[in-house]
Amino acid sequence: MRLLRACVILLSVIAFCIVAATAVLVPTALITAKEVNYSLAVVQKIDVDALVTTVNDFTDEAGKTFTSVGSAVSVLEELDIDTLNKTIAQLKTAVESFSQVDITKLNEAIENLNDSVEPFANFFNKFN
Repeated sequence: MRLLRACVILLSVIAFCIVAATAVLVPTALITAKEVNYSLAVVQKIDVDALVTTVNDFTDEAGKTFTSVGSAVSVLEELDIDTLNKTIAQLKTAVESFSQVDITKLNEAIENLNDSVEPFANFFNKFN
């Protein structure tokens, strides 16, 4: 009798666990099935030909870009770095010389030149 009660209790516990697991797993399985169906519907709506065309266009553009990059690299390889560095040094020297110009004296020299040339200009305008 005790063994029978123990078996009944054990079977009841197992049956409860099965019912509880089913109550939890079945709704989750249904939700997962709905999501899979939705995903498949989206995949079926994809226009494969348009996608292939887009990918082909992209690869063509990428090929053109790589060709352009190759051309640019060729130009850079042909560039004489020593000459470029010398030119940059000369430009630096020129900028430094230009920055040392006294603007006030330059303006005065321009004004003096204008004062000197203006009478000649007026004189020659009389013959026009």
